[in-house]
Amino acid sequence: MSHTPPLSAPRLCLPVTLRRTIPESFTILAWRAVDLTIENGARRYQRARHLRPLLPLGCPPHDMPEPDATRMVLSGLRRKLGHERRRARATPRAYDLNRHIALLQALRAEMRQWHRLQKKTY
Repeated sequence: MSHTPPLSAPRLCLPVTLRRTIPESFTILAWRAVDLTIENGARRYQRARHLRPLLPLGCPPHDMPEPDATRMVLSGLRRKLGHERRRARATPRAYDLNRHIALLQALRAEMRQWHRLQKKTY
């Protein structure tokens, strides 16, 4: 008498080449989805509204000239992103993926602002 697997555990009968490509394609799709999320958030980013929760003490004063304020914000976002990456490696339970994505959205939007300002000055 042959043993048949239970109905709740279906057998995976895929060719070897297909088994190798499935995780890779899922990984590519996941990265693409995250990148689209970051891009859409960067388009909707407003410094006055979104920066305070990310950099509570690092917000530039309102009277600071724009290139200096953007430079200050960029350095603060890079520093916070580094902290978040270290937190992800050290204690995965304390890591917050949504915060990481929000930092990347703000960084991408501020980098665009920085490039716009650089084009205006030259």
